[in-house]
Amino acid sequence: MIEGKHHDVLDVVCAGVTGPMGAPSTVVVGLPTHGRLWMVGRSTELSAAPSRTLGRYLRQPLGRHSWPEEIPPTLLDRFSKDREPVRLT
Repeated sequence: MIEGKHHDVLDVVCAGVTGPMGAPSTVVVGLPTHGRLWMVGRSTELSAAPSRTLGRYLRQPLGRHSWPEEIPPTLLDRFSKDREPVRLT
């Protein structure tokens, strides 16, 4: 018997953020698959410096975004105790 570790690498995109565009709180990532962008999770809370740096690069999407503006908290974190919808920007 041979034991080994298996690693998968997937390319995801920053497709949304929570908080203000100039200093986002978290990054919401999507996985482009089969012509669709699937929401797969979000980052931990960003500290001040990375948040401001990322905010300088963010722009509003051209046209309508395929994700809703508000989503249930369990969509991003299935163990979330939050009951308030998460607002994407």
